[in-house]
Amino acid sequence: MAGFSYEWGKMAKREKIIKRKRTNKKEKKKFVPKKYEGMFTSHAKGFGFVTVEGIEDDFFVPERYTMNAFNGDQVQIETIGEDDHNGKKRTECKVIGITSHATINVVGTFEMAEEFGFVICDDARIPFDIYVPRHASMGAKNNSKVICHITDYGSLNKKPEGEITSILGIKGDVGLDILSVVCAAEIPYEFPEEVLKEAKKTSLKVTSAELKSREDLRDVMMVTIDGADSKDLDDAVSVTKTKNGYELGVHIADVSHYVKEGSALDAEAVKRATSVYLLDRVIPMLPVELSNDICSLNMGEDRLALSCIMQLDENGRIYEFRITESVINIDRRMTYDAVDLVLAKDKKAMKTYKDFVKMFELMYELSTKIRKGRKARGSIDFDMAEIGIELDEKGRPVDVHPYVRGTSSLIIEDFMLSANECVAAFACENDLPIAFRTHDFPNPEKLENLNHTLTKFGHVLRGDLTSIHPRKIAELIEETEGRPEAELAKMLTLRSMQQAVYEVECSGHFGLAAPYYCHYTSPIRRYPDLITHRVIKTALHSRATKGYERSNTVLSTKIAGSRVSFGKASISKKDMTHFKSILPRICEVSSKNERRADGAERQVEKMKKAEYMESYIGEEFDGSVSGLTSWG
Repeated sequence: MAGFSYEWGKMAKREKIIKRKRTNKKEKKKFVPKKYEGMFTSHAKGFGFVTVEGIEDDFFVPERYTMNAFNGDQVQIETIGEDDHNGKKRTECKVIGITSHATINVVGTFEMAEEFGFVICDDARIPFDIYVPRHASMGAKNNSKVICHITDYGSLNKKPEGEITSILGIKGDVGLDILSVVCAAEIPYEFPEEVLKEAKKTSLKVTSAELKSREDLRDVMMVTIDGADSKDLDDAVSVTKTKNGYELGVHIADVSHYVKEGSALDAEAVKRATSVYLLDRVIPMLPVELSNDICSLNMGEDRLALSCIMQLDENGRIYEFRITESVINIDRRMTYDAVDLVLAKDKKAMKTYKDFVKMFELMYELSTKIRKGRKARGSIDFDMAEIGIELDEKGRPVDVHPYVRGTSSLIIEDFMLSANECVAAFACENDLPIAFRTHDFPNPEKLENLNHTLTKFGHVLRGDLTSIHPRKIAELIEETEGRPEAELAKMLTLRSMQQAVYEVECSGHFGLAAPYYCHYTSPIRRYPDLITHRVIKTALHSRATKGYERSNTVLSTKIAGSRVSFGKASISKKDMTHFKSILPRICEVSSKNERRADGAERQVEKMKKAEYMESYIGEEFDGSVSGLTSWG
């Protein structure tokens, strides 16, 4: 080392090293600030990120440069340099303007001082309290759970200011924690008076006039199969053996007959777009007068339906189907548990439901063949383990346990998927404007990351990742079955998939390996299903729809998924223009509100899981790492 130091010093004196260093050193590029506009995502610790469309990496915003932007705000930014974040170069920026605010109301806990109050927000991504003047507090007391409307978004030196618009209750009240999540997500949970008046005016009986133009299926044996607590029963099924195989009927409540376009009921249904199912409550898309009564397929009651009646061969392949307005009468209201007991040959259940045993066995036989065919074409079945959370009368979690779907649940899923595909094929081939359910090809980069992780377990996703067939992904999941990493593999694979959305174009469903797909089977709780019914019924009654057996029945001749040959069905130019004009917004709102509902459901489940685990603090449990992030 001494020799080396000596030579270094000696050479330095002769300026050889210094000169060479000057000669070879690249000039450092001068940082040039740039301006963009994007969406701000806040973090509980005060800093944030800005996502700019067309730029892959987010921009980091230090806390002192956020300008008090709220989560989801559209902001203008200026880059200020680069910094190293956990080994990754990230461009930093500062917010220089807020174009629009996404947060208008917040939910939180009110605390009163002598002359003013403040709201501590439930959302940890809002790291500052909201100042509330005494005159704007609505008389809220300490620990009141409130909704606060923001009147001033503040600045670096000034807290945001707001006014209390609703007092939800006192912190700790039964059910208030879930209601707070609902309010924070801005999910409407009360119906306007005008909507309730319309619902109450709806006839609760099927009239003789309504029966005249419909196909009478009241003599066909059919059942509803749902959860024990379900009250909005919108689908019924019937199965019979035929000379060529099977006849499967999926009979869906004709909600569009009662919810007319342009009505207050319809406007509210569009706004909500979906029912929200939380642990201790359902926030319905339609008032209970409709969802639980005349639109619900209640046992022993005449009900109006839109039926998709499919002919399947001995292998469970659909070769013909028709869609018809019908009147039905449910023979038995079944639960998943009861049907599972019958299929398991439980003596008591078989005796109780002896008139239906043969049909349930036929359903199982047919659904097994349908599922086998779907699997053969490459449909991906994640079949993730679900969690059941039981609450007591005070809303406290008393048990958290795995929930395994039974055989009857899979049967209904198979039948509903089949009907959805048939209706989508019919609409697509006849250029009818409906809200298609689409699932895009997965991001190849995400598939690369998936491969990188699963390789450690000895699994490889084979094939060209830029044009992979869903069958390859299905095979990968099947390969992990029965192994310790099976659930992890499913979860990571699911994360690499795109989100399914509603679109006006029929671009297929990657996960189902289906060229045609829409939602048709749940018009009580999903608006896209309702608008699909409305379009199909318009075609059924259109004079342009010709060549069918009955004026109100649509026939097809070949199975969706192969080469499809349909008779001509159409709607008027006026109707076509109208539906095409409203569908983009319906698809956008429905996709957005589906995400909102999913987010609320996840948040409630996480909250109750955490509450359940409070009594186990200090104990040890086995777990698995489900993901790695660079940000903490």
